[in-house]
Amino acid sequence: TAAQQTETWSIIQEAARQWITTCTDQEQGWVPRRGRESWLGLMREVESLRRAAVFGRSHALMTLSEGGAQATRNVRDVVYRTAASKAVMRAGRHYVQFTVVSDKFMFFGVIRPGWDVEGGTNAQRVDGHCFYRTFYGTCVPGGHDWDGRAGAKEGDRIGLLVDMGLEEGSLTVFKNDELLGVMQSSGLTGQMNW
Repeated sequence: TAAQQTETWSIIQEAARQWITTCTDQEQGWVPRRGRESWLGLMREVESLRRAAVFGRSHALMTLSEGGAQATRNVRDVVYRTAASKAVMRAGRHYVQFTVVSDKFMFFGVIRPGWDVEGGTNAQRVDGHCFYRTFYGTCVPGGHDWDGRAGAKEGDRIGLLVDMGLEEGSLTVFKNDELLGVMQSSGLTGQMNW
C-alpha cells in the first residue's frame, strides 16, 4: 500500500524486520504487524514466545524452579494457585506440553495477561480463561464434556494446542502425544498466556 511505501525506520528496525523474515511461517503468524508496530518489538515478541512454556509469574504460595520450567504449590489448601508464562500469545498456533509430576488436582491452560497471577486465586473460574482438568479431563470454566476427554495421572504429558488463527479460537488436547480432541472451539481470541 502507499502507506507502507512511505514508512521509514532506522537501521536497527530494518535489521529486526529482516530477522522476522527469516523466522518460520508459524513464528511469523504469531506476530502479525498491526499499524506501525516496531519491528524490534515484534522480534522480541517472537523470542519470548519461543520460550513460552517457561513460567515467569506465580502466586506467592508457589515456587518456580528448573529455570521456570516447574511450578510447585507450597501448601495444600482448597484454593487453586496459578503460575503463568510472561509470553503473550495474540495470533497464530501455539503448542505447549506439561508433565504431571505429582498431585492429581491440576489445571493446564490459558489465561488473560491482565489477570492477577501473584495474588489471585481460582483462575479456572474466570470467564475468558480455559483449562484442562487432570482429574476429570473436562474444560473449565463450565466443566463441559467434549469428545475424547480423559483425565491424567502422575507421569502423563498433557499437550495443548491453542489456535488463535481461527475466528473464534480453539484449544486441542493431547495426552502422551495422542490426540484426545478439541476441548474448546470458541472464545479463545485476543491475548493469552499459558
